[in-house]
Amino acid sequence: MQQLLAEIHARNERRRAAKKAGVPNVGIVFLVKGKVFIDGTPVTEAESLGGQFKIHDRDHYKYWEWLRRMSAVPTDVEYDQVPRGRAVYDTQTRKYMLFLDRCILRNKKLVSRIMAQMSFAAREHGNRNGQPLPVPEVPVERTL
Repeated sequence: MQQLLAEIHARNERRRAAKKAGVPNVGIVFLVKGKVFIDGTPVTEAESLGGQFKIHDRDHYKYWEWLRRMSAVPTDVEYDQVPRGRAVYDTQTRKYMLFLDRCILRNKKLVSRIMAQMSFAAREHGNRNGQPLPVPEVPVERTL
C-alpha cells in the first residue's frame, strides 16, 4: 500500500513539475454554459495508444461523472449533450491534434484559450530523458 501511495505521489510531482515547465497537455475538454473544463496530462506522462498517439488516461464519461460529484456541472445533463473535445499527440507526425465540436471551433478566442490552458503556446520542452519534444503544432484536424 505504501509503495502505491509513493508511486502516486511521485507521478503527481512529475505532473506538477511538467505543468510548471509549460509542457503541453493531452486531454479532454468540456464547454458548459460558457465555462471551459479541461482534464489533462502532460504529454511526457501520457499513456500510449497503439504506439502512435499519446493520450490522457481518463475519458469524457469518467471526467463528467467527477464534475457532477463536485457539483461543477448540471446533474440532469449527460456528458454527450454538451460541447466537448480532445487533444492528443501524434508521435509519428510529432504534432498535437485538437478535436473539438463545431460550436467550439467557431469561436476562435475560445479555441485560443483552450490551447493556452493546455500549454500549446509553449516553445520547446524535453521529455524525461532530456530529449527535446517538437514545437507544439496544433492542427484542428476535424470535429466531433
